[in-house]
Amino acid sequence: MKRSLFINFGIAITLFFTMTCITGCAYLKDRGSDAADIFTAHIGLGYGLSAHAVVGPLGIGFGGAKAKVAGMRDREIFFWNDYTELGFPLSNIHIFNGFYEPEGAGFCYASGLSLTSWLYVDDPAMWTVFFLGGPMQLDAMNKPEWVYFVGDVHVSATAGFVTVRVGVNVIELIDFIVGWTTADIAGDDEVEWVIKKPESDEKEEAEEEEAN
Repeated sequence: MKRSLFINFGIAITLFFTMTCITGCAYLKDRGSDAADIFTAHIGLGYGLSAHAVVGPLGIGFGGAKAKVAGMRDREIFFWNDYTELGFPLSNIHIFNGFYEPEGAGFCYASGLSLTSWLYVDDPAMWTVFFLGGPMQLDAMNKPEWVYFVGDVHVSATAGFVTVRVGVNVIELIDFIVGWTTADIAGDDEVEWVIKKPESDEKEEAEEEEAN
């Protein structure tokens, strides 16, 4: 005999409140963070003309742009950070590679036929590079690589002085759904949210500490 919808709903509610009582506020906080992890976005001001798209491990970009952006990604809220997009054909021209290249990223130089692009926010943990359509990570992120390189879907564009990026991560969506059972496939329940200050503020604070 099948259980009624009312009984199934009652069981789900009971499990929910049981887990909440057992784990306290941490359970609800983790579910809220998992929900926010699904989305990535930023908006900013700069200059350039570019378009960039990523679907899982495949990325392609055209043109180039530099901007200061504010947004959220990887449980980090950032304000007025440096952001760079570089794609075909600019990625194939040495002078542009040298102009945009982050320190230590010399291997990003593109081959003549590549549709290379890279995204750079001033936190090295958020560098993402796509070379010949495949992703490369320049530094460790807050979560396992596969969470980004399999699940990330986003588009970004700069036109004139405005740059925008919006995206979702399907792995984070799955993590949010199964997270209600306390499973943590993204391994991020222990990762706390961080508000990152603008790079200029961090430099001023560092200089003040050195002066003292």
